Amino acid sequence: MYVIVDLEWFATNSGHICPTQIAALRVDAHWRTVATFYELIRPQDGVTPPWEHIAFTGAFKGAFEGACSAHTVLSRLEKWLRPDDVLCWWLDGPPKKFALLMETILRRCLLLHRRILRPYFLAWANDGKTVRGDPYALARSRSLPIPGAAHCAINDVVVVQRLMRAMKIPTSALEAPANARPARKAAQTFPFWYDERTGLIHAAGSACVQKMEGLRGIGTVKTCLERGYRPCPECCAAAWKRALREYNAEVVRQRRCGYFYFEDSPVFHRGDCPDILYARRAYSGAVYFDTCINAGRRPCKRCKPVPGHFAFATPKTEKESAAPVLDEKAKRALARHRQAVQERESARQTEMTETQRRDMATLTATDCAFWAGRGYKTFHLRSCRKLSGLTNLRGFRTYQQALSAGYQPCRECRPTKKYDIELSMPIETRERKDETPETVLALCTQMELQHEYNEPVLRIHTNFADWRLDLTAKPVIIEHRPQGSVDYHRQHRMFLSATDAVFYIHKHDSAGSSSLERMLFEARHRE
Repeated sequence: MYVIVDLEWFATNSGHICPTQIAALRVDAHWRTVATFYELIRPQDGVTPPWEHIAFTGAFKGAFEGACSAHTVLSRLEKWLRPDDVLCWWLDGPPKKFALLMETILRRCLLLHRRILRPYFLAWANDGKTVRGDPYALARSRSLPIPGAAHCAINDVVVVQRLMRAMKIPTSALEAPANARPARKAAQTFPFWYDERTGLIHAAGSACVQKMEGLRGIGTVKTCLERGYRPCPECCAAAWKRALREYNAEVVRQRRCGYFYFEDSPVFHRGDCPDILYARRAYSGAVYFDTCINAGRRPCKRCKPVPGHFAFATPKTEKESAAPVLDEKAKRALARHRQAVQERESARQTEMTETQRRDMATLTATDCAFWAGRGYKTFHLRSCRKLSGLTNLRGFRTYQQALSAGYQPCRECRPTKKYDIELSMPIETRERKDETPETVLALCTQMELQHEYNEPVLRIHTNFADWRLDLTAKPVIIEHRPQGSVDYHRQHRMFLSATDAVFYIHKHDSAGSSSLERMLFEARHRE
């Protein structure tokens, strides 16, 4: 069978190769996953690892330090591989390093066939999309889902797998040379055509192109900018303006910066500023507002950038909506939170006994869908008339939790599993208008949380799990990956501010958590 493999490593000053992680994905004839191998590799003794190196992407420092040695991991991989496996690599550099490591560390040569997949991809990529860039750029241009950060070995092999499936490349094609497929006809659908006599570019299909001869096709806006071509004012003005905007929007999106400026200008802009989107010259980016201010630049009066404004850090094209879309679960959680805040605010203005206040707090809990009273054997929905008058209430998030506690569903309101709370918002969470990425990062540092910030995504690493959240999203939704797991899972809570989300993560993975709670939590995620 075919096995997609990826190896990550860093080189010391003396040229010594130090592997950090390796992943292998055995696939069937349709590129579907059959088996997976993924392990981190502990740095060699006596070597000071550059922890900021991209080879350590995907896990925190403690995970690598607690991993097995290169000799152990490579031995396990050798036992995992089958004699008839064919190792498939995206480029031809990593397999050479892999062969060198096998000979140096295990003292033997792995006698398996290998294939380089990129030439096969280029031969079969006939969808009109770009064929330049790494697998992640190729996947984005084809709207394929991205599993996570680049340079994490398991993410790399999954992206390559999805590319091969998207191009419908049969695994049988790997038995022949990559150029064995009949050559495709040269593409004649260039968006622009260049006239060397006038130095102008013309829009494809325009009257200028039809009546002129000797024009040369131009495939990308980048080529036009690099060569200084000018658009024809008669046929190309609108098409060029639209293509230029889309090109700059993609450049801004890939840079993942909040602010942009021209080197010879004292002004800086947001990513959606027309001065940036329709720019025909190079510009630079900055992550923080203060970086631009300290450099002596002033905010643009047109787009008016402000500190921590990430809504336009990744500008949308003209066809895309700039407003984030919440799914139904998130909308219901937000509505429950707003209703609970109003009910508790009203309750504070009335005189109540201590028991009544506890019952009101239980009844307005945003993570409860069913309630039962002391001395009764049934549980109810919030709308049930039998719930009124009950005291010492107890709330449950799911239908199964209520049954496990020994209660039976009410025959009048008929609660069912469809009312389970899958996503909730804590009642104490609130919006913080003064919150900026800088304050959130400072909070992580104060709490001694290991974190990485690649705008707008904040990643937090603890001894138990990896977390990630998007600082541009409101409300904030957290994704969680327990130690030993490959995929991230969406947490059942969301927050109105990133500050509250960080407090939740710190409390969740604090050293005071009991070992029993931790075991149950990790077991639930594995299931």
